[in-house]
Amino acid sequence: MYGQSKLRVEDLVLARSGVVVRPGLVWGEGPGGMFGSLAEQVAQKKVIPLIGSGRYPQYLVHEDDLAEALLRAARGDWKCDAAVTVAHPRPWLLRDLVHSIAERQGRKVNLLPVPWPAVYGPLKVAEMAGVRLGFRSDSVLSLVFQNPSPDFALADQLGLARRAYGAAQSRRGGAQAEEESVPAPRRPIA
Repeated sequence: MYGQSKLRVEDLVLARSGVVVRPGLVWGEGPGGMFGSLAEQVAQKKVIPLIGSGRYPQYLVHEDDLAEALLRAARGDWKCDAAVTVAHPRPWLLRDLVHSIAERQGRKVNLLPVPWPAVYGPLKVAEMAGVRLGFRSDSVLSLVFQNPSPDFALADQLGLARRAYGAAQSRRGGAQAEEESVPAPRRPIA
């Protein structure tokens, strides 16, 4: 129902000539949201509970690239009749992403696979009781049931920058982008 309601809202926005942006997992120097929660878990624990096998693909977007895309959308720089996926097209498996975060922090962690319903259920109960935790139940669903093959064609045509989450590392231990980015298209969408 969660995913279906998101798709329904997208349809309503597009029907009213709005712009729909589907961001990837947002990363940056001061990560918040789900990426920030992962980084915090890695910083605090040696054993990280991992949802399922951890083989869920994650498509990442740098916070600055997402901000630029949203600014362009707000300025009316483009009109699309479909949702625009704003993320780098190279997927990271969740387990590999956690190990990468640990490496950037100079830490070694062990992953403990936990079936996703065993994570989702208690989170949902806590939310219903008004308890706020560092991770939300809908984030679990987003991890497990996301589109494994998002379409990046519109983002390519719009010339949206989407740098890769990669091997480069800042001296402060935060994530930085590789020089690799998605090339701008030859012709933008009007």
